[in-house]
Amino acid sequence: MKKVWWPIAFASWIMRCSGLTLEVFLHYNFGVRNVSPLMIFVSSIFLGFYVKYSVILFYLFDTSNSIDTFHIIRYGYYDEYKFLYIVSSLSIVLAIIHYLFGLNKYRKGILFHSRYSGTPWLCLLGCRFDFTIKILEPFLLISIGSVLFYYEVCVGFSVWFICGGASLFIQWKIAEYHYFNRILDAIDNQIESKQFNNAVVEKQNPSKTQGFYIPVSNNFRPEERKTLAEMFDAVGKNNAA
Repeated sequence: MKKVWWPIAFASWIMRCSGLTLEVFLHYNFGVRNVSPLMIFVSSIFLGFYVKYSVILFYLFDTSNSIDTFHIIRYGYYDEYKFLYIVSSLSIVLAIIHYLFGLNKYRKGILFHSRYSGTPWLCLLGCRFDFTIKILEPFLLISIGSVLFYYEVCVGFSVWFICGGASLFIQWKIAEYHYFNRILDAIDNQIESKQFNNAVVEKQNPSKTQGFYIPVSNNFRPEERKTLAEMFDAVGKNNAA
């Protein structure tokens, strides 16, 4: 499998941590590596800083100019944001619970994909799985966040929901692109294993080898081409094993 360019992989991982803070409310039955201790730790740091300084958002959107800037700098919160603190703490507790459930399945020897992102609760209402995780959940989070944005006291929740919804949407688009390429790689490997002899030994036209072509030098003798085919076949079998 080809390695992903590290800035994209890192950005995807950060978005994953951001989306996880809300995904723990939306899904159940997570894979153990999808709510790993490291991701929970990073998510808790993210939420800690966000809750402490999200009151600045309240200050920016306060139309009455009743917020004391020095109070924000000194204390970092207002009473209106205590509920945001409670919900964010619940998010971390749920993440830990999901991790422990996944770890328990692993210890019992239950075969379960460790990177499974969980089953959406909305699927219990009959919603299609792929539509729910790729479209419905991000849309609902962004919509709810947009509505809450008009209530000054809920600006903290609003920005959290909008950013979380956008993170989930982008994250699933990246995952979709990643797995689409993995499927294409698997198909290409199958074609190459089947058509290598035709492309290298028989030197058939690419139109007859499903588009597979290797620019092997004409100086290779037929027996050398056959040896190449056997070596390639051995490598394919070792990779499969």
